[in-house]
Amino acid sequence: MTEIVFSEQVRALHGPLWHIAWAILRNGADCDDAIQETWLRAWNRIGNLRDETAFDAWLVRILVNEWNDIPVRVVMFILQALYVPRC
Repeated sequence: MTEIVFSEQVRALHGPLWHIAWAILRNGADCDDAIQETWLRAWNRIGNLRDETAFDAWLVRILVNEWNDIPVRVVMFILQALYVPRC
């Protein structure tokens, strides 16, 4: 993934990631911190991404791993919130 494509993904996924972070943290400042840390970790580990079509799910996994003691019901909410059927 190029730096330009990554930047486009940052813009496109900021809103959905923020909503997921909000479901976990319920604090705006914490959400901003979590997302910033997620983007940083994703960029530093971009070489580990095997399939660019799975970028969204990979990114959510990084976010969730940051806050790994969230209840299972929140994880299910995240997965449902992220699921968007593609044509």
